Amino acid sequence: MRYRPEIDGLRAVAVLSVIFYHAELAPFHGGFVGVDVFFVLSGYLITALMLKDMARNRFSLWQFYERRARRILPALTVVALVSIPFAWALMVPSQLIDFAQSLIAVATFSSNILFLRESGYFEGASELKPLLHTWSLAVEEQFYLFFPLLLMALWRLGPARLGLVVALIAAVSLGASEWGWRTIPDANFYLLPFRAWELLAGSLCAFALRDTSPRRHDPAAALGVGMILLAVLLYDTATPVPSLYMLLPVVGTCLVILCAAEGTRVAAALSHRWMVGIGLISYSAYLWHQPLFVFARLQLWVLPTPVMMLGLSLVSLGLGWLSWKYIEQPFRGPDARLATRARVFAASGVAGVALLIFGFVGYGAGGFPQRLPDAYGARQATLEAEWRDRQDAVWAGTCHFNKRGAFGELPDFLDQWNCIPPGDDLTRPRLVVYGDSLAADIASALTQQNIDHLQLTGASCALALDDTEEPPYCKALKERLKVHLRAGDWLLLANSYAPTEIQGAYLDRVVADWSARADKLLLFTPRPEYPQLKQRFLWFGEDRLAQTTPDMHKALLFSASMSETRPPTNVHILDSAGLICAGRVPCSPVTDGKLLYIDKEHFTNGAARSFGAELIPELQRLGWTQ
Repeated sequence: MRYRPEIDGLRAVAVLSVIFYHAELAPFHGGFVGVDVFFVLSGYLITALMLKDMARNRFSLWQFYERRARRILPALTVVALVSIPFAWALMVPSQLIDFAQSLIAVATFSSNILFLRESGYFEGASELKPLLHTWSLAVEEQFYLFFPLLLMALWRLGPARLGLVVALIAAVSLGASEWGWRTIPDANFYLLPFRAWELLAGSLCAFALRDTSPRRHDPAAALGVGMILLAVLLYDTATPVPSLYMLLPVVGTCLVILCAAEGTRVAAALSHRWMVGIGLISYSAYLWHQPLFVFARLQLWVLPTPVMMLGLSLVSLGLGWLSWKYIEQPFRGPDARLATRARVFAASGVAGVALLIFGFVGYGAGGFPQRLPDAYGARQATLEAEWRDRQDAVWAGTCHFNKRGAFGELPDFLDQWNCIPPGDDLTRPRLVVYGDSLAADIASALTQQNIDHLQLTGASCALALDDTEEPPYCKALKERLKVHLRAGDWLLLANSYAPTEIQGAYLDRVVADWSARADKLLLFTPRPEYPQLKQRFLWFGEDRLAQTTPDMHKALLFSASMSETRPPTNVHILDSAGLICAGRVPCSPVTDGKLLYIDKEHFTNGAARSFGAELIPELQRLGWTQ
């Protein structure tokens, strides 16, 4: 197969998009589509090699898996092993347990399944999982476990008919992904059946070019690059992935593969030596960037700045070059020092066993809590006690729906739900609280101040009526809320706010959905956040934690978005930071030696009590009386 430098250039576009997206650098809000581009390129290149060998009756499964081992395992193993001492030094036991499980998943190419299982609301944040990005490698290797067998079994049909079979499977997978993002979004994101069509799109390009060369069609190739860049710049976390939306970068990649022949301007641009150079190291750079970002976030006591993240992005490229030159290359090519098949499979086996040993030992040892200071046990007990108390205070499973609550199924929860103020005087306005677990904190604050209110809250529930990203049960909670809202009620809305929910258009929808249904709509601004609070408390205790300042990024974006809108006169914005900090400078998560938060954003009971005391005068200022 003739080497195509423009393909390496396209790899550069993909890897830079992904790295800058994870670095949270504007304007790469849709940089995650770089993974989809990688899937298409992988499907094209691997299928083209298989078709060439099969046409010559030279295809060998052993040789195929040997090539995959040479390509994937050396750098992957080194990155995983190098991550171990950093995880040991920086992670608390619960985080180290998760990391140990990810080592096992990497060794068995099941990372996508593990991270699907960990995708619940209260699981560790994705930005603190060093090996999270290996889910895409797992999807690829699962695909290549079955796809060669399919081609071998159906080769007798001939390339044309076999291509039709592949196209049919791709269409079914695309249809499944369009159904999946609406019904099982997490599984849709991580699992092969919903991702296969992207790899198969590349395979279809290989079928199309089996007996011919790419066309010289600059407009089509330029359109393809434009489609990819458009997705990178316009898509964001609200974009369902994978879905029909992903046709934009996928078809764009296919256009480049099919039409960017040598001699076109697009091929010349993508074949620039800098682009090709980054493309050659793209796999290693992709592997290094996530653990580098994670361990930097764990180490720093301040939020990484964009300049800092850009610097780390460049470091990941440097590590990628070193890894490509000194780890990848010795295992690849006919002149490689470690080129024999026996050595490749032996090294693969040893690497897999090593990762399994580290993983099972770390998991079995409970994350090695003995690493931490002597006070760790007492601090852990403090957090657990605060969490239990909070669960009781927010009426988890009774007025707050949580899949882990006492009423695990939604019908049972709704059947027993009876969270209307006692007496429920029809002549007086009620305070009604709706939202996610942060809204449940607001309800707890009112309870602790003996303020009657109606509570209906649900884990991860968004505020807009037609939000497609929230769990399915939230729609039922909103329907129940609409039934119970009546004229004169004051509706209090609070939420953790995903990045896309701080934009003016989304906030306009929230106001439009609810302002006409209540006498007054009180919308709480995003809460000050303390990333890695649990980890830092367990390591260093209250005194050091008291020096921490909050992340106000969401609150600032919210204020900027609301300044561009003109809400109705019955809509009032309540400043969460002002109510929480209550004039304290700096606004730390510790006051008088007591924790105010139990994680980055959820209140302790003491904080809820203080918040309620600050909230009452605000309600009275707006005209509320008990």
